[in-house]
Amino acid sequence: MTNLGVTFEESVTQLRHFLQSNGYSGEVAWVTPRDVILTRKRLMYVKVPVPLDNARLVRELFELGTTGKRGILFETVCCTSNVTFCHAWVPTNDSERQRFLVPEGLKMSAHTCKLAAREVSDGLQWFLLRLRYAKDQALKLGLFNLNK
Repeated sequence: MTNLGVTFEESVTQLRHFLQSNGYSGEVAWVTPRDVILTRKRLMYVKVPVPLDNARLVRELFELGTTGKRGILFETVCCTSNVTFCHAWVPTNDSERQRFLVPEGLKMSAHTCKLAAREVSDGLQWFLLRLRYAKDQALKLGLFNLNK
């Protein structure tokens, strides 16, 4: 339980309802930049299965953001008809928190223009896609809040 009184599990449940009310699947998978390949089209490739460790990392971010009153953002990245791929981000300081309008608790964001995801489970195909779209990966900076 955080000092804001909401557990990680309760927050994920809130996220699922939020996603469904915005036309997304309520099934959530947590991704990091290494799990996705961007293209210049409205399509992303996602390596599946997504590492189980990602959920643990998001839980740690949640605890960091909520106990430190910096807040946390749960945001959509891309989706299939069955799964919404999301990421979590915690502001590094109070100034950043205010600049990006993150409350001391949980902020949820779902893109109005959905990015479609295509799941890739074959290692060779993943390698070839990484080569093919290598020049487009700098676009991840904005998507995953890496340049803030």
